[in-house]
Amino acid sequence: MENRIKLTDKVTESGRRVLEIVLGKTVFQLRFTVGAQMRLKKEFKDEPLDIVMSAVQDTEKFIAIVNEALSWNGNANPEDINGEQFYDLLVDNGVCGMNELAGVLFNIASVSGLFSEKQMNSLKNGFNQVFDKMFEQITDSERIEKAVSGDKESSFREAE
Repeated sequence: MENRIKLTDKVTESGRRVLEIVLGKTVFQLRFTVGAQMRLKKEFKDEPLDIVMSAVQDTEKFIAIVNEALSWNGNANPEDINGEQFYDLLVDNGVCGMNELAGVLFNIASVSGLFSEKQMNSLKNGFNQVFDKMFEQITDSERIEKAVSGDKESSFREAE
């Protein structure tokens, strides 16, 4: 499925820097405020930057960050949206895989002051390289396993 979302670093009319995400016909504004960072620091007993980094593989933390980022004071988001629903909307609009979900988190963190744009782009590139390499190794090990197990015809076909 093709990723059908648009992410924009934007400044609101009230002067707040937000990540604007368009999902379908709905525009969402996300910002991980310092107050939200402090609440999650207390909840998870960890620093905000560590929470963002670990949220890449921890759905509970991902949802907690998104819940907070959707509900900052002065937002124009639909009142009935929560982190779980937003996650599902991301997936419904083609965002999938740890690297794409991490990209959303890193964008939220960047507009909220935890990363510079340069740092965010470096993190995204690093994560993409790690995930690409990881899946290459899985594919390579599957081919080797098939070749060793005697399934030569299928392993040769896949190698072509």
